Amino acid sequence: MSDDRGPMSTPAKKTGGRRRRARVIVLSALYAFYTAGDDSDEVFAAVCGKDSPAADTADFARRLFACAIDNAAEIDRQIREAAANWSFERIGAIDKNILRLGLAELLYLRETPPKTAINEAIELAREYSAEESTKFINGILDAIYRREQGSPPPA
Repeated sequence: MSDDRGPMSTPAKKTGGRRRRARVIVLSALYAFYTAGDDSDEVFAAVCGKDSPAADTADFARRLFACAIDNAAEIDRQIREAAANWSFERIGAIDKNILRLGLAELLYLRETPPKTAINEAIELAREYSAEESTKFINGILDAIYRREQGSPPPA
């Protein structure tokens, strides 16, 4: 899985656009929140303030971060259930927060098409985690998405 390096300071690639930049902000804020345990509003303000995103980017990031925090217990339960062969504690901090972000977008912030939410999480893993994490994250998110849709997993 991923190593546990600190919050990302690399801006999103130009090809990723504002939504990608917002997801990077959220990933950094989630990492900081779960590492430091500070107030979520203060953490988000500090992380977002360092980045100075456009208003629409900050708004999307704020909503996505709030979804991830407000639904944390259910999101973590879903991860634990889908990662049956992995101890939740063994999942690297970056991967865990990419999963949290991806599930918040997939399950609660429904303005993003499901396949886009999954693909964006995979791209974050590709950029900020280990290569094998992309398959792990794809597998977990796809399994949860299929379960939510009532579809059996692929054979």
